[in-house]
Amino acid sequence: MQQPEGVLEVLPQIVDPGPTPGVGVPFAERARATPGRDSRPEWSPSSELLTLLLATIGIYGTLSYIVGLRSREIAIRLSLGAAHCIVLPDVLRNALKPVLAGGAPGALLAVERR
Repeated sequence: MQQPEGVLEVLPQIVDPGPTPGVGVPFAERARATPGRDSRPEWSPSSELLTLLLATIGIYGTLSYIVGLRSREIAIRLSLGAAHCIVLPDVLRNALKPVLAGGAPGALLAVERR
């Protein structure tokens, strides 16, 4: 007849039942152990759209900050008679420089990782 186990003897098995497969194993090791799988994590379309949305918000914030810094200059130029077709390209050209300086390397890195 089997003896009933005490709570103190069973408790460690309940709290720590043993290693969980895949937990604590480095990603590269798991990728090697799984035949036929690419070593890079897969991106779902929703995560790609979220990344694009966040990048768009960041670009919008950068542009609005730069235009906000120059709002007085823009207002003075327009009040002195400068045409909108002259002021707008100048503002966009100066505002897009930092966006392109960060966006071009980011786009190259994104294409390279694909």
